[in-house]
Amino acid sequence: MSSKSGLPLEVPKGHFVVYLGENRSRHILPISFLSIDSIPEFQSLLQQAEEEFGFDHDMGLTIPCE
Repeated sequence: MSSKSGLPLEVPKGHFVVYLGENRSRHILPISFLSIDSIPEFQSLLQQAEEEFGFDHDMGLTIPCE
């Protein structure tokens, strides 16, 4: 089953969902992005997300960028 954007509603094994920007566009990313040795820019975005939104809410992981 897919959403209106064409993305699957179910998250494939080994992936996770993030929401980007004010419009909260939904993206499915490989779990390897969470590795400390992976993409430094993504780690920086995660730190910004924690500072702006925290991680204790029901809205999903939201990253403050377009």
